[in-house]
Amino acid sequence: MTSRKKIAYFTDIQHRQDVNGSFAIKETKGDIGSFSFTRFAADNGEVDLEKKCLEDHPMDPQRLRMVHSLVLSLGLREGFKLIPARPCSDADLRMYHSKEYLDFLSTVSHKKILSGSISPEETHVYNIGPVSDTVDCTAFDGIWDFNKRVTGASLDAAHLLATGQADIAINWSGGLHHAKCQNAAGFCYINDCVLAIIELLKTFDRVLYIDIDYHHGDGVEEAFYISDRVCKFSMHRFGGKRVFPGTGDVTDIGEGLGKYHSINVPLYAGISDSQYVSVFREILGKVVKKFQPNAIVLQCGADSLVGDSVGIENGSFNLSTRGHSDCVRLVRDLNLPLVVLGGGGYSKSSVAKCWAIETAVLCEMEEILIPNVVPKSDHYYPAYTDKSLHVNARRDAVDFNSPGRIKQIVELVCSNIDKLKRYSGSDKKSRRSLSS
Repeated sequence: MTSRKKIAYFTDIQHRQDVNGSFAIKETKGDIGSFSFTRFAADNGEVDLEKKCLEDHPMDPQRLRMVHSLVLSLGLREGFKLIPARPCSDADLRMYHSKEYLDFLSTVSHKKILSGSISPEETHVYNIGPVSDTVDCTAFDGIWDFNKRVTGASLDAAHLLATGQADIAINWSGGLHHAKCQNAAGFCYINDCVLAIIELLKTFDRVLYIDIDYHHGDGVEEAFYISDRVCKFSMHRFGGKRVFPGTGDVTDIGEGLGKYHSINVPLYAGISDSQYVSVFREILGKVVKKFQPNAIVLQCGADSLVGDSVGIENGSFNLSTRGHSDCVRLVRDLNLPLVVLGGGGYSKSSVAKCWAIETAVLCEMEEILIPNVVPKSDHYYPAYTDKSLHVNARRDAVDFNSPGRIKQIVELVCSNIDKLKRYSGSDKKSRRSLSS
């Protein structure tokens, strides 16, 4: 089958195919899936388990190998053009991030922190170091290389859209939406979402950023808070001091030229597929009609799925892969140039299922997913405790989102969207795209 759209799929994970057509992942040292946020190398080059984080870090890039393996074993390879991911340049990162922060990120290491050559003050300023109550981003081995690889794929994805070489470009390693101009945040070091949007703005007048991660897309919102060229639409868990990052209330709408360009839908635990997709459909339709974007960046964080190991700590949503992928399908059907990124997701098997299914949706190859089980030929088949291809919602979940509260939020959000002023390119040079 040939996809009706030109689909580009980015990865540097290598695979091989045997005579029976089965795929195996080459677990190559140095590919995006080989990095670890937890383990650090000792002086002799061996992994030093004594100096790892106090507990295993929830972010595990191994999930990206599982995603790619499942995509291949489901027969989706013919639906896209596979593009080898390449690292971005240092100059690419400077399009948004400060020189001081990049200088620190490019030289920081666990060894330097332990030896005292990097001060505790620096680790707190940049939020990189041993995990503590105030620091959540580790100085893992290969931190600089990892982030340049992630960002390079997102920038190339945006470039393919801008030049018409692709209609949809997928980078599941991307979507690191919490990183700020001058520091890391929420397991994110470089904000590839922001950099991809900046790249798109070189060609397109208006970009819509959509975020269905469990957490608010605060880093992207902050970057374009006063811009009328970027509209940010985030549906996320909200409420209580423990829910990271604590931003994204419905009253957070942007400022200056960017007023009403931040569209936040704060949700409580337990929201169901039907309610989530209904809200998403209504607000998406409204904002597209009013803002009329020329291109879209969609962040598909899989931690919004039911039972995610991080989300469950603060009350997870009751989203299945069917509900999550329905949102992706709605965006796909807008037929606008589309960059698709990953994001959060800390139960590796759920992440792999979600993004493999959504790869099929983006390639319009959903019928490949029958029967709905993980193929036995999959390289990581033994790692799936639940062999169902879908992550299913819980029947006993309590939905804390009352119909009245949802109705009130949707009405307020839609009222704000009505106040959106159309961007006019006639005075483009006088307008700022980024906050300082």
